[in-house]
Amino acid sequence: MTPNDRLLQEMYGLSTLELQNRLMALPDREIALSLMYMKDGDRHYLLTVLSAEKQKRIREELVLHARLRIHYNQYRLALDHVVDALKGTGKGNLRSYLKPVRYKT
Repeated sequence: MTPNDRLLQEMYGLSTLELQNRLMALPDREIALSLMYMKDGDRHYLLTVLSAEKQKRIREELVLHARLRIHYNQYRLALDHVVDALKGTGKGNLRSYLKPVRYKT
């Protein structure tokens, strides 16, 4: 089972209300990072349970992430944290910071 499959399993295993409550408590950046490799249909479902403002902020984070070099371990850390939160075993928020990387030209 891939890390993304674990997220989908937890996501679809919750009622819409419970999914919304748990996601609303998470930082936008962590949710956006966990969506990086998700199929469009699954991503759309996850976003539709959130408020319009949170959806907007997450989409802005996704645009930002597309311009950054996100390492796999950063993705995994955020995804694992979101999965733990959906399971109800989360231990608070990560202090996520994405350091910009300078590309050599």
